Amino acid sequence: MMVLLFLMTILPVHAASPEDIASQTESDHILVIDDDTGQVILDKYGYYKIYPASMTKLMAVLLAAENLPDPDMSVTITADMLAGLYEANASVVGWPAGTTVSVRSLLYGAMLPSGADAVHAIAVTVSGSVEAFVQRMNERAAELGMAGTHFTNPTGLHDPDHYSTCGDIAILLSQVHRIPLLREVITTPSYTDESGHVMRNTAYSVMASHKSAIAGYDGGKTGYTGAAGHCLASYITLNDMNLITVTAHAMTPQADWAHVRDTAEVAQWIHDEYERRMVLYPEQILKTVTVKRMFSTYTIDVQAKSPIWFDLNTASSLTYTTDLPETVSAGLN
Repeated sequence: MMVLLFLMTILPVHAASPEDIASQTESDHILVIDDDTGQVILDKYGYYKIYPASMTKLMAVLLAAENLPDPDMSVTITADMLAGLYEANASVVGWPAGTTVSVRSLLYGAMLPSGADAVHAIAVTVSGSVEAFVQRMNERAAELGMAGTHFTNPTGLHDPDHYSTCGDIAILLSQVHRIPLLREVITTPSYTDESGHVMRNTAYSVMASHKSAIAGYDGGKTGYTGAAGHCLASYITLNDMNLITVTAHAMTPQADWAHVRDTAEVAQWIHDEYERRMVLYPEQILKTVTVKRMFSTYTIDVQAKSPIWFDLNTASSLTYTTDLPETVSAGLN
């Protein structure tokens, strides 16, 4: 078995460090992780408990896509699906009871205007009841390795026992982004359903109105409650890197949209200062080892079997060492 130890050095430059960026942002929790490699680029209490607010709805649409294979299947909104939502001041698409829409429209309704009515319709259609759906949400979270997550509802309305972490939300967004239909949903600025109702994507609307464009933004989900603060899970593609950024608990006024501003700042920092670099090439010689046999001595070149990629600061240099011995003894055969 061979172990590679990578040693990274940063050349002297006047550039912001991860610690600098973390201190400048208003979100109390931020995680930036490479979706391809799992490399963490920025971690500001990213694995601490948060209230996920409407980022919860990512799980609802994931289960819908996994359990309702026909996006054109019709669903009728019932009074039971709407029960309690207006009283809880939940965000809704606004469909009255009796409206018939497609599963596709439910997905857009859950993601773009963050409609709790769409989410309840998904829950009842998939599992027969909201309660059974929540149970399935927790089962799916466990299957995905979201060990810091527990759901009590499918909408993200505040409950002290409804919690997650930025790391777990990143796992969830990764799964959502892998499904072509859901990737199309979360990257759509607006959508018109069968009845002519226009739904607008909250994140895109905020970016447009506040001029806080997120470099490389490729979809995501906003969230807000008084306890959760402003939250945003974003899929970002920059400099050949597929990144997931999750921000949470920006405790600024509701109209301030600090989660979008923080994500834009982080994305710009990565755009300016990071790149994906191949640090080991296939068949690259890692070490030449001397092999001693009873009547002969020879050398072999140990080569890399596959490439290794890192996301690195453009001003960094990287070296490696191995634990391979200088000399090995071979048997008689």
